[in-house]
Amino acid sequence: MKNLNVSQLVTSIKKLSRTSTGQKYMFAKLLNMAANTIDWEVTQYVTFDAMIKAEIPNLNAEVHNLIYGYTCMQKFNWPEKEQKYCLERLGWTKFVAAINKETVKLGHVAFVKKYKKIPMSKLVDTGTQANTGERSYAFSLPDKLANKLDGILSQHGITVINGRKHGLRDSVISLISTL
Repeated sequence: MKNLNVSQLVTSIKKLSRTSTGQKYMFAKLLNMAANTIDWEVTQYVTFDAMIKAEIPNLNAEVHNLIYGYTCMQKFNWPEKEQKYCLERLGWTKFVAAINKETVKLGHVAFVKKYKKIPMSKLVDTGTQANTGERSYAFSLPDKLANKLDGILSQHGITVINGRKHGLRDSVISLISTL
C-alpha cells in the first residue's frame, strides 16, 4: 500500500470515535484491515504495533482485543448489517463470547434469541483444567518472522499491553487448531 494510503488510513483510525456500537465496529474493522493488509515494514512505522503506539497510545491495550473481536464476528460470514444487529442486542463482549461458543451456523435473529438471556458466566469458561500430557516449547525467531507471527496470533487472541504479550499460549493453541 502506498504511503499516501497508509497516511489516510492512520488519519481515519485516529479520528474514528467509538462512542456507539456501530462506530466501535467500524473502528475494529479498520484496525483489522490495517493490521492484515499493509506491509508496515515499508512505512515510517515499520510495524503495526509501532503505528498504534505512535498514533493512538491510549488505546494500545484495547486494539488487539478489538481486532480479535472483529475477526470472531466474521465466523458465519454475516453481512455487516446483521453483525451490527447482533452487537446492538448483545453488546460487544457477549457477542464475541457467544459466537466463539456457537458451533452451528444460525441466522443472526435466531443467534440473538438464543444468546440474549444466557448470562456471560455461562458463555465464558472460567474453570481451569489440569495440564496433563502437555509439552513445552522454547525457541526464538528473527524479528521479521516474529512480527509476522505476532500479527497472525493477534487474530487468535494475543494482546500486547505495554510491550508485554498476554494470551500467547491460548492464541498459539487456537492457531494450531485451525491447521
